[in-house]
Amino acid sequence: MFKGKPVKVIITGEAREEFEDLNKVVGEEISKGITKSDHQILLNSIKQKIDF
Repeated sequence: MFKGKPVKVIITGEAREEFEDLNKVVGEEISKGITKSDHQILLNSIKQKIDF
């Protein structure tokens, strides 16, 4: 909600491709036991802004 109105975030085009690639990289890092990286920090920041 922003100022009492629902908000929908849509990621399209190249941004969507990059977001999906970032998700994949982070998933691979987590499966290797990496718990903190620049990729993970960036993805978490993006997800926080979307949830905001």
